[in-house]
Formats: sequence, structure tokens, C-alpha cells
Amino acid sequence: MTTLTVKASNAFAAVGKDLASQSQGASLFTVKHKQGDVTATLEFNDKTVNDPASLTGVNAKVAYRVNSDLSVDAAFELAAKKYNVGGEYKGEVADRKVTLEARFAEKDKTVSGEASVAIDSNNKATLTFSNLEVTSAKYSFSNNGITYEPSYCLKRQAPSLTVSKKEGKATYKATYTVKDEKATVEWSQNPWKVSASASAGQKGLGKPSVTATWEKTYDF
Repeated sequence: MTTLTVKASNAFAAVGKDLASQSQGASLFTVKHKQGDVTATLEFNDKTVNDPASLTGVNAKVAYRVNSDLSVDAAFELAAKKYNVGGEYKGEVADRKVTLEARFAEKDKTVSGEASVAIDSNNKATLTFSNLEVTSAKYSFSNNGITYEPSYCLKRQAPSLTVSKKEGKATYKATYTVKDEKATVEWSQNPWKVSASASAGQKGLGKPSVTATWEKTYDF
């Protein structure tokens, strides 16, 4: 099976009352072909289309599913001539659903990844790491249809809180980062997603930056 995903976004910076702002658009195209347990992926963007010979934005990836729990992959960035390899495990440990992702980047010789444990259907703990050092921690829990995600970035010593709720086909999300005093609100409903972020602290509410994204997948 082959799929083509087209993702287009337009960002508007510092939107004022007169709605005047600087805008910047971008497009991303992803082609996936699955044959048995092997999935090949090719990514390119609008810069690639404008200058194909540069190979800017072209990424190739091959993933192999070893079994129902484990998959491995290798990715290559053509313009930068750098590659990374990784794997993902989804299984159960002590009757808990566990997900572990790890990736090795050849250029800077770093290992990074994410590990999560589902306590139950409404609670999940997640850690991200780099070179075996924990970089952030997040706990997710749901109550009355609302999901709360407090998190803490250890490198920046920055706590944040995300609250989300799904109503029908739409999802509403709000995030606040304490250290940056930055608030973000987001609305998404396939194929659209619109987010707005602004400073929100002692100095009041700043001019928001707005990003609108459209994403659609086609099957062949």
C-alpha cells in the first residue's frame, strides 16, 4: 500500500488588532510504501520542489517490523549526508503497557529517546532522555473527558501544563509554560489545525503568533 500525505502551514507573527502581520508558508510531502513488514518513507518539502538538485529537505527512511512488539529503522538526510538509526518497542512489563523509543544520530554521536508507562487507561508517565540523561518528565491523566499533562523540562528547569478536551470530531488544547510565561491554545479537526501562542505574564498578554495547518493523506 502506498500513501501520500500533504501538509501545508502558514504562520502569522505578532498579529495585532489591525490583523497585519508577517506570514510565512511551508509545505511538506510524505510518501510511504508498505510491503509486508517493511515500510519505506520519502519526505520532501516546497524547497525541494523549487530546487530539486539541492536535495534540501529530502529524507529517506526504511522501517522493519521485527514482530508485533518491536520495529527498527534507519533514516538518511540526503542534503546533510547524515543518518540515524533507531527502534521502538511496544509491549507489557509487569502487566503495564510500556513504550520505548531510542535513536542514535551518527553525526553528533548522541542517543536520544522516550520511555512511557501506562499506569492504567487514564494515567501515563513519560520520560525523554539524551545520552542516558533524563531531559524531561511528563504525567498524563484524564478525568471527566479532560486530559491534564503536567511536565517538567530538567535542562531548562521549566514546568508547563497542557489541558485538552475532545468534543465530537474537534480537539481543544491549551498549554502554559511557566518559565517563558507563554500560553498556547489550539483547535484541531481533521484536516485542519489552528494554534495561537503569546506571552502571558506580569506584563500582560502580548501579540499572538498564529499558525494554520492543513494535512491530508491519500491512499493509492
